[in-house]
Amino acid sequence: LELTALELEWQPRVAGWYSSEDAQRGAQNFPPDCCFSVHQGKRVNRGRFWLLQEFKLLNATDYKIVFDNTQFKVSCHQFLVLAISNRQPQSRLGMVIAKKHVSGAVQRNRIKRLIRESFRQVAAGFAGLDLVVLARKDADKLDNRALTEKLNGLWKDLSCKHLG
Repeated sequence: LELTALELEWQPRVAGWYSSEDAQRGAQNFPPDCCFSVHQGKRVNRGRFWLLQEFKLLNATDYKIVFDNTQFKVSCHQFLVLAISNRQPQSRLGMVIAKKHVSGAVQRNRIKRLIRESFRQVAAGFAGLDLVVLARKDADKLDNRALTEKLNGLWKDLSCKHLG
């Protein structure tokens, strides 16, 4: 089983009932519908998809740099995406989902999961960018499909601005 570097960072997890001996034997011994995550040669359980720290904006300074020096900006009624070049090989994602705009914790977490998943699918196209996604009022009113479509449209617009 050979995986690219990006696939190693973003593989779904193994179901919790597999033993460590199963994991040591390799992925070919897992049922075909089973997914797993691999990091530094080890399979880990960390949720369906997980994002390593080098792909995240981690502190207030990282966010402040993007807010103060925005080079690319795309938006729709529910979201605003700010981006800046980061001189690194990978892109990094930050999210601002304010309680003021999305009051329920369940809805905020759903939006964050969908943003991460949408970003995961397009991350390779944004190498070298720091991105901050801000949710606006009524972002929680969208169902999953509509929210994903909005984000995909924003990623497309950002790609056009970044590359063109």
